Amino acid sequence: ADIRPERYPLFLTSSEFLRLLDRSLGGTPFLSQDERDERKGDADAGKLDSLDAFFGDDESDEEKTVYAYRRHGVQLATLVLYVDDGRMHWDDTKASDQRAGEIRDRLHGRFEIDFGPIDPAEDYFLGANRTTSANRDVKTIRATSYIDSMGERYLDGEYGVCKDMPGSWGETPADEELERAFEEATMSRTPASPDLFQRYNSLVGSERHCVKYRPDISAAMDLLGCCLTFPTERLYRCAVRVLVYLLRTRRLGITYTKHGEDAERLFARADANWRSTRSTTGFCVFLANAVIAHKCQRQGCIAMSTTEAELVALAQCAIEMIYIISLLKFIGYECKGDVVVETDNKGAWELCHKYTSAQHTRHIDRKLFKLREMRGAGIVKVQYIPTDENTADLFTKVLKRQPFEKHRKVVLNTGAGESTDEVKQQRVAALSAWKTKRVFHTKPQATSCKQTSHLCLRGERTWGETLD
Repeated sequence: ADIRPERYPLFLTSSEFLRLLDRSLGGTPFLSQDERDERKGDADAGKLDSLDAFFGDDESDEEKTVYAYRRHGVQLATLVLYVDDGRMHWDDTKASDQRAGEIRDRLHGRFEIDFGPIDPAEDYFLGANRTTSANRDVKTIRATSYIDSMGERYLDGEYGVCKDMPGSWGETPADEELERAFEEATMSRTPASPDLFQRYNSLVGSERHCVKYRPDISAAMDLLGCCLTFPTERLYRCAVRVLVYLLRTRRLGITYTKHGEDAERLFARADANWRSTRSTTGFCVFLANAVIAHKCQRQGCIAMSTTEAELVALAQCAIEMIYIISLLKFIGYECKGDVVVETDNKGAWELCHKYTSAQHTRHIDRKLFKLREMRGAGIVKVQYIPTDENTADLFTKVLKRQPFEKHRKVVLNTGAGESTDEVKQQRVAALSAWKTKRVFHTKPQATSCKQTSHLCLRGERTWGETLD
């Protein structure tokens, strides 16, 4: 196991766990059944069989790979495992430091586990490049190394602007061409050649790993993922475009911060893209000013109206919220204020507040009113949000550039670290370098156009005043 311990501010605990644990992995015993049988006579065998011995049998009911150690009701340390990788977290107190040291020593002594440095400014974990500010108030998760490796594997590192890969490919991951290619492929469902089948599934499968760190490609990957058994050359070209978009925006990532009025507030937004066949559910859950959980998935039933499709999305979001609230409570985070779920469909909003039945809603399955049940129990509040402000729209359909960039900024929380000292120093250095270059190129030169010369001098003078 490769366990990298670190102290953590509480607001980052939830972000770490919910972003890196996408699915449950079952139990995590350190010894096999044969090894336990051989050690039946050992008095210490039962104490070291699993992590329960280290964490006082306190295992999360929501995630079987999350353990917590508590003393007198106070949480002192938390450990999360993902296959053979793990992370240990503990509070910044003397008792927590002491207990975390004891656990590290026991794990190293019994299983020879090597621990990484504590609180590294940069590290690489589960395919993610993670950077932390000096004050530990801003953390960014990127997939830069993984994206670069995909570029070398599938494009030989060539992804510059050219005729085959225009500049628009770096602005959005998809456009109407993907929707047309998807409709064409689903209508014919023609089996692909073995070569195309292998190339398409390899590329799309590699790109799907980036979704948890780059949720802005979710809608495109949803359409591409529906055609794995009958791909076309048009779809393969669309998949290449997604990769080019990732490469040209490789420095983008999800930034979590404790600053801002919504940093400690847990809320979600849900949406649905109604279709005549199966609609698409999309929702995103926010904490620490960025997304901590999201989904883009085809619904398991055929909705008869947009309102019913929205109810399906809200029901799936409600189930996820139950899990998230429980997991946050287990790792020691109490949600501040009301937990809010937002929707842009007034019909769905009214059905979450009224217990009446009407002609167009009486056929809807009762289980789809899960959010209404949670609202009645006081667990969450359901609020209406205008369609243009519903960030979940990013997960239900392919958007044009302007709304795409608007919602991407909210989901990834881009620009959150602009106020840190490191970023300020980098910006000042870059501006100074640009000024030097600008002054060099704007030296007065002999010209027959007085207006052009005047504009150059005015630009140079204005730049100097701005820098001062």
